[in-house]
Amino acid sequence: MTGDDAQWRSALRSGTADGFDDLVAAYTPRLWRHLVGLGYAAADADDLVQETFLRAWQHRHRYDGNWAVSTWLFTIARNLGASLRRRRQPVRAIADHDPPVVEPAPHHPAVDGLWDRARRLLDDRTYQALWLRYGDDLPHEDIAAILGITAGHVRVLIHRARGQLAMDIARSEDSHATI
Repeated sequence: MTGDDAQWRSALRSGTADGFDDLVAAYTPRLWRHLVGLGYAAADADDLVQETFLRAWQHRHRYDGNWAVSTWLFTIARNLGASLRRRRQPVRAIADHDPPVVEPAPHHPAVDGLWDRARRLLDDRTYQALWLRYGDDLPHEDIAAILGITAGHVRVLIHRARGQLAMDIARSEDSHATI
C-alpha cells in the first residue's frame, strides 16, 4: 500500500470532506482518461466521473480496505459506464478535446494508432484489461477486481490481446511490403 493509498483509506474511514476532496482531485484526471480511453465522449466521461465520486462518498462505509482505493473507484466507474452503455450507445470522444482538470499526457502518433487498432480488434473486456494494464498502469490483481474476473484470466486476456495486435501489425506490414 502506498502512502497516498493509506491517506485515501483514512479519508474514507473518517468521512471528512477535506480528505475526500483531495482524493477527488487526485483521481479525477485518471478516471476521466480511463473512461475516454474506453470510448466515452468527454461529456459522458465528465458525468461518469462525477457520479463515481458521488457514489463513493455515499457508500464510503462499504469500502473494503483489502483493495486499493483506485481499484474501488475504477470499479464504480466501470459499473456506471456499463449502465450508461445499456441505456445507449457510447459516442467516441473527439480526439482533440483536453481533459478539464489537467493537460493530457503527451501523445505519440504510433501509440495513439496502436490504441485505435486495439479498439477495433478487441472485444470490450479484453480492451478494458489492456487499457487498465498499460494505459492506467494497474497491476493484474486490481484489474481482476475491477473486471470481476481472476488475475489469471486478466493475464490470459492481455497475452491474447498482445498476440492479436502483433499478428494484425505483422499482416499490415506484410501488405505494405508487397505494394
